[in-house]
Amino acid sequence: MKSAIFLIFSIFMLIWLIFTGFVLGIIPIDAISHLAKPLTLAELGDSYAVINGLLLSVAIALGLIAVFNQGESLKKSIKLQNEQTAALTFQITQQNHSNRLSALTAQLRYYQTGSDRLDQDINLLNEKLEQAKRDKNELKERDLLPLIKQARDTRANNDVTTRRLNKQITAIVEFEPSKKKT
Repeated sequence: MKSAIFLIFSIFMLIWLIFTGFVLGIIPIDAISHLAKPLTLAELGDSYAVINGLLLSVAIALGLIAVFNQGESLKKSIKLQNEQTAALTFQITQQNHSNRLSALTAQLRYYQTGSDRLDQDINLLNEKLEQAKRDKNELKERDLLPLIKQARDTRANNDVTTRRLNKQITAIVEFEPSKKKT
């Protein structure tokens, strides 16, 4: 497209130069027999006004072509920017899900480790309770029973939290933003 515009511009510049050559007498008028050389300054001005009018209309046409060409380029640029925006939005969504998944996984590990530690504590407390029963130490039994109950309750709460975290992790892993309706 740019080469066509340049070619049209070059042709009209050549026409203008040839016309100037005719008017100034550089190119003989005999080449075109029905044209006469302007004899007065007014005729010379009129001749240039005619050719300038023609060239001006061509310049306006070329200007319009350039504006339409820029419009096409702008549409392509906007389309590319929209595609980049969509790609970046998808990438940000994926990164947010990755960050959320990492945080949930860390929480899950914390509660699982706590549950394992509570299991060990409960087993140890049960052993101490059995020892206190064998030793017939009722005071120690009364002290251990609330501790065992509290450890079991905490373990049950950890199980509930672990299940909730597992559901959230599963929801994130199964989420596919490319299939999500926007």
